[in-house]
Amino acid sequence: GRLLVVPPSPAPPQPYEVWMGRKVTVNNPRQNYPDGRFRETLVAGYPLDIWDGPGRCRETLPAEAAALGSVVGYFYQIHKESVPVLEALERYLMDETGQVVAPDAPPRRRVVILVEWPASAFDNRFRYQFARRAAEHINQPITAVPDTADAGEDADGPLVTQIDSEGGVAYEWWIGPVPLDSDATIRGRWKRYHPHISAKIENSWQRDREFRNGSKSIDIDGERYMMACVTSDVPYDRRGEPSLEVFPPDHVVTVSHPCYSDLERQSGGCLVQHRKGNPKRRRPVRRVLDAAEIARRGIMTEAFCSVCLSDNGQLTGCEARHVICPSCLRAALRSVVGDVMVVGNLICGCFSQLTRKALLALAERADVSLQDTLQNPPARDSTESLDLRAEVGETMRQFSLPTEDLPANLYVDKMRQWFTKVHVADRAHLYHPCRHPDCADLMENWKLISEFEEELAANGGNVWTCPAGHENCVLPSASEVRDMNRNLLTHPEYYTMRADYSIYENCPLRRYRLCPGCLSSGILMMAVHGGECKQWPGYGRGHHHTFCFACARLWGNQTGNCNHYQECRDPGIQQVRLTDTALVMGFVDGELYQDWLNGRVGAPPPTCFDDGSYETGPDRQRVLGMEDRAALLAESRQGIE
Repeated sequence: GRLLVVPPSPAPPQPYEVWMGRKVTVNNPRQNYPDGRFRETLVAGYPLDIWDGPGRCRETLPAEAAALGSVVGYFYQIHKESVPVLEALERYLMDETGQVVAPDAPPRRRVVILVEWPASAFDNRFRYQFARRAAEHINQPITAVPDTADAGEDADGPLVTQIDSEGGVAYEWWIGPVPLDSDATIRGRWKRYHPHISAKIENSWQRDREFRNGSKSIDIDGERYMMACVTSDVPYDRRGEPSLEVFPPDHVVTVSHPCYSDLERQSGGCLVQHRKGNPKRRRPVRRVLDAAEIARRGIMTEAFCSVCLSDNGQLTGCEARHVICPSCLRAALRSVVGDVMVVGNLICGCFSQLTRKALLALAERADVSLQDTLQNPPARDSTESLDLRAEVGETMRQFSLPTEDLPANLYVDKMRQWFTKVHVADRAHLYHPCRHPDCADLMENWKLISEFEEELAANGGNVWTCPAGHENCVLPSASEVRDMNRNLLTHPEYYTMRADYSIYENCPLRRYRLCPGCLSSGILMMAVHGGECKQWPGYGRGHHHTFCFACARLWGNQTGNCNHYQECRDPGIQQVRLTDTALVMGFVDGELYQDWLNGRVGAPPPTCFDDGSYETGPDRQRVLGMEDRAALLAESRQGIE
């Protein structure tokens, strides 16, 4: 039966449901269903092997499910409209007479796999046994991967670890079979402790020197578990200590344990969690540093710089353990801050606009190394001295610095400015920016488009004032104005020579007009005449402006407006001119324009605007890209539908 609707809460509602399937045996001797053979058992029209297969071949499941979980039941997701279709399909498959007709189309459904972890796997008393027993059924080794709360940048986990807790440190324990120091292959992964547990361990790590140097274990839960540090001098070795089980020699954990990485070994991040009174029951724990903390420390390794292959490379802080030397780091940062359009694959390829803390830490490191190099320059005329002078010159040119006295916080300031510009670029499409230069990068002084439309555009205005007092006018872009003018000139003919219900004989109408009321508010709104009288919209309902479709004047009895009792005149084909503060309406003589299309006159007529200005016909046609009279005439003769 049905279990839930997908998703269960947020709007808009989704047309899918998850059902627990029932087994149906194919008894129809005339069945020709592609997924089911005679006498075969199906669920939702699919063979049972689709559900049973992952349980037998566990490597097809995700790593965490393969280690502990098991496939339970037969579930499927189905479209609401396909529920009766599936019921009809099941009746057809079970029919022994062969008289039931199969559905015309298969139901819209897909298989859902439920992976269930045994409850005892999460009981502290049996966690190790179940983890080891389940992992023994895995055919292929599982590479150790980080399990962090920030996962999601790619399928294999984050490229850069970012920890929100204070101090930028977290602790993770090894889930899966605990390998020995001599094991070459490991199966399992790291699982992060709850933040408050990590905070408790870190507090002891910072304050308790005996715990940090490995000579003392600390209580981490007040009940079952202890924690001990492993150093190069003090391994985890509990032989000879009181224990419920004998501690074998091969259970000694050193910093060479295969679960630990070089970074943990170098930063003192190797630990062991063990049972109180039974130290044989132990598993590796690692101290995970935030990428920003690693970058700030400038940890050196035996690896060469990833760019220039020099031997003074330092870890960037990414999960790939890339290293980069100080000069290459500064060059990479100059490249980053010089282009706000590139926000991914930065520095070593692992950083992005989302790794703000780590990038700022790298910028701090670059500032420190630059100032240190400037205060302790290499020997004159040496290769290093020439490289330094070239770098200083490039830095001055890129950042427009007047002197060689480079600021102490140069890279940090530029990186912060880059983040600001990237943020502005990401969200600029949601705002009307203030046009004043002082507010160019101050998004807090910009106007949300949705807010502008609600507060001002609905009331007929197109002007807003920023918090700094700068007045701004919201207008369409030049390309939008050109496209509108081109559309209006495409069909210069009338679509009817007399409007319905008109008391005057001479009242031809064009199919398209721009609303003059919207135009005065800085908005391009093209109206389409659908028949009947010259008043648009009909009966004055459906739009907040009403105007005459014949003469393009506002509707009403006020002076200068049009109504049913006035004999108005068609001013021609509408056109629009964009100024700094407004849109100006103009007209092109329709008859003369058609004479030009048909070759009866040599030049197209000009556009005459309401403010007294005009644009020559050849200039207008050139700007709009409408100079091919033969093509324009052919398109015009297609008529208006």
